[in-house]
Amino acid sequence: MEPRFKHRVEGFPVMDDICLALNSKPVIVILSISAAIRGLFQFALLPNSPSVFGPDEGTYALLAKYVSEGLPVEEFPAYGPKLYNSAKSITLPSAFLIKLGLEELTAVRTIA
Repeated sequence: MEPRFKHRVEGFPVMDDICLALNSKPVIVILSISAAIRGLFQFALLPNSPSVFGPDEGTYALLAKYVSEGLPVEEFPAYGPKLYNSAKSITLPSAFLIKLGLEELTAVRTIA
């Protein structure tokens, strides 16, 4: 069987490991099952309000909505700019999804 990922990246041996893993059927099966379970939790089992599974998700959802509206993060009522600076990797993509029409809590859960 011919491997799907034939490219080698000089100086990045981790890429070789990733390509090898993505050629493995058990890894693909595990990733698929994980994605299916996450989708089930995301859209069917979790409530439409912040849950005990992620106690901070409500605050992140409010911050993402705040950022999506173009309001200054320095004036965010809960934590000011500290939370924004420490959670940009969740906040910015979530704000983008909110602008596309997703609810803020769903956007934060999707990115997280």
